[in-house]
Amino acid sequence: MESGIFYNNAETWPKPILFIAYQLGMRLGEILNLTWDQVDLQRGCITLFERDTKNGLARVVPLTVSVCPALADLFKARSL
Repeated sequence: MESGIFYNNAETWPKPILFIAYQLGMRLGEILNLTWDQVDLQRGCITLFERDTKNGLARVVPLTVSVCPALADLFKARSL
């Protein structure tokens, strides 16, 4: 990740949140309320429903090449 001082000095637990925010431009609330049924690693996207967004408009967020494997790793860790 092209990271700065803030990311490098952050504790371990918020780094996935910061990474997703930086890579995908999602709001903090969208990331914190994200559930695995919204993540489609096969299609490479995240679906945000009306209830999930600040402006009440649903949208599909395409995953970057860097985020896809990071989310796959998180999914594996959460499944254990």
